[in-house]
Amino acid sequence: MSMMAAMLMMAGAGAATAPVTGDFDRDGTPDVAAIEDAPGGGKQLVVKPGREGALPLVVVLIDQPETFHFGKAAPGTYATACGKGLGPAGEPCARSAVSVEGDTLSYGTDESSEAVAIWTGAAFERVWLSD
Repeated sequence: MSMMAAMLMMAGAGAATAPVTGDFDRDGTPDVAAIEDAPGGGKQLVVKPGREGALPLVVVLIDQPETFHFGKAAPGTYATACGKGLGPAGEPCARSAVSVEGDTLSYGTDESSEAVAIWTGAAFERVWLSD
């Protein structure tokens, strides 16, 4: 079982592609994360903010929809991919660990890459947990 599947199970949601509800943008209203058709073809993971008039936010374009999963990450502190020594050699590690608090979207592909989408106040920052 992948680390992502374990994180999702600990959060009480099996690895899934069904819409997930949570306050992912930290504005106090429930948002919905879902897979949708991307303009020009393919699929994308979007968060539809709960506040009236807010536009959907694209989290990631999905290049392997058949193995893609997403859900809420279990709270905790996780080492990032660069914190584990993965990634381009010689480049500084911007974040060796990430703390997951509240509703945080996690996503990845089975037995491969896994990430969390951290809300920055303006957009979702992708933080790789594995590569």
